[in-house]
Amino acid sequence: MGSSFWMVFSMVLAGTLLCRGQCPDKYQRLEMRIEELEAQQRAQKEMSSITASRCTVGEVGYQYQSLHNLFDDKKEGLTATLAYTKKHNSTLLKMTYSLNIAVVESMVVSRWYFQIDGKECVVPTPIDMGTWHSTAAFYHMPAVLTGICESTDVSGALIGAGNHSITVWVGPVTQPGLAQADTTNSGWVTTSFLEVREICPPY
Repeated sequence: MGSSFWMVFSMVLAGTLLCRGQCPDKYQRLEMRIEELEAQQRAQKEMSSITASRCTVGEVGYQYQSLHNLFDDKKEGLTATLAYTKKHNSTLLKMTYSLNIAVVESMVVSRWYFQIDGKECVVPTPIDMGTWHSTAAFYHMPAVLTGICESTDVSGALIGAGNHSITVWVGPVTQPGLAQADTTNSGWVTTSFLEVREICPPY
């Protein structure tokens, strides 16, 4: 405890011995002052604990995985996965998947998107991309799927610290009237990479 607390405590003790109950008002006020000081000290300790648990603004964590010649042919489903242990409750996750993509057939579209623990990002938005072909040519195109996720819950609750599964999926788009490709390809010939960066926001 601080010196102010002990000074007031000593005054109360000395005054109690001298007064022997003859001056209660004065020392009742001093006792109330002791209670105020104790409450202030408890609040300072709580604030110190909260400050210590907060992250430092900037990047605080990183995980990377490379995938060579993935050549993942499918209509829809899981195409990449990465385990990440989040260090803080108050941080955001920036996820990036760099690869080449292709769809087969004409007038079709497919969508690539991130999930965290089986759920798409809600706040600020889903993290996705799509490609559409007007001809049946099988073109492999470079692509980067990237974005920042605060929450996968409509309540906006931040993703908690601990172990998480970061996955990339391919599937249909939700836009009516657009046909889904029967075959997509992810990561042909070249090296793809999947990374997660944990970021402490400036707020």
